[in-house]
Amino acid sequence: MKNFGFTLAEVLITLGIIGVVAALTMPTIIANHQKISLTNQLKANVSILSQAVNKYMYDEGIDDLSMSKLYGTDDEAKAELKNLLTKYLKVVNDCGNRYYVEGGKSCFARYYKTLLTKTQKDYVTGGWSCSVIVNLANGAAICADVDKGDANEDALAIEMDVNGQKGPNQYGRDYFGFKINNKGVVYDYAWKEDQNLSDNSWSGALGKIIEDGWQMKY
Repeated sequence: MKNFGFTLAEVLITLGIIGVVAALTMPTIIANHQKISLTNQLKANVSILSQAVNKYMYDEGIDDLSMSKLYGTDDEAKAELKNLLTKYLKVVNDCGNRYYVEGGKSCFARYYKTLLTKTQKDYVTGGWSCSVIVNLANGAAICADVDKGDANEDALAIEMDVNGQKGPNQYGRDYFGFKINNKGVVYDYAWKEDQNLSDNSWSGALGKIIEDGWQMKY
């Protein structure tokens, strides 16, 4: 009787091959997992925001945001916008009107990378500000401005980081811009207009993701 088995050399060669394959495939697997996770967070937060706006309209007894206090004076509009967000969303951190404040309350990260060249944007030296900036209980950061457009057009301009200060802090990955029209419908004006993602596509990416069936294919 003879015992058959693998030699040590054969085992080491096999392990080496497995290691090389893993090294080549793991980055892709990790990247795809991150895309799926961020897309799911984006979808959930867009839904939460949409529901909040529509609940506000229902409670106000209106079917058009142009009939609300959001279309009052600038001060009235900002106050009503803050009321809308804090009443209908689970806000845990109010950052005033600044994305990031050194040594102070910050809802967004300080630095964001662009989509293609990954150029770093500094949200302190850039003087970035917004009417209302908050963190939600699920970690998302939202910047909201009143955007008084024509009838049935823009009402609110939104910028969102789906996981707040956590990475990757990159346009089109966890940071998105879009609008809500007077009927309470979320839409991506940039994608609607040109359907091309550029280096600075913090807006436009949501439209592409929705068009691709809520998948981040880029």
